[in-house]
Amino acid sequence: MDTGAIDLSTILPYRLAILSRAVQSLLAASLDECGLTVPQWRVFLCLANRGPSTLNDVVEFTKLPQSSLSRTIARMDERGMVRSRRNPEDRRRSEIEITEGGRRQLQAAIEAVNRRCEAALALSPDERVGFQTTVEDLIQRLSPAEG
Repeated sequence: MDTGAIDLSTILPYRLAILSRAVQSLLAASLDECGLTVPQWRVFLCLANRGPSTLNDVVEFTKLPQSSLSRTIARMDERGMVRSRRNPEDRRRSEIEITEGGRRQLQAAIEAVNRRCEAALALSPDERVGFQTTVEDLIQRLSPAEG
């Protein structure tokens, strides 16, 4: 009797969603070890990648809602992870920048995330390179063209 079951392994978006959830769970557990949240991690990655940034720049980079991001950044500022300062060229604009303490915390988080990913994935060096190449290729193919 046909149950009408669908072979979910043939539906790529479904499989990618499962993978994404697993990776997000692994990321959250790694960051928890370091006392960070995923939104704080995203803010750190933005600031480490782009340098001092406006709130709008961070919103664009992280894809997080501005209201929750404002609270996240305020908590990070209170903890000395980031600081907000006026833009020297345009005093009307504030920029957020990562502090030295924040850089140390980010580095510890990167190491924890990489350690946990390597243990969970257990890829050989060649497999890791192939996986990273495939992921980058998929990102390029599936990302909308900018311009």
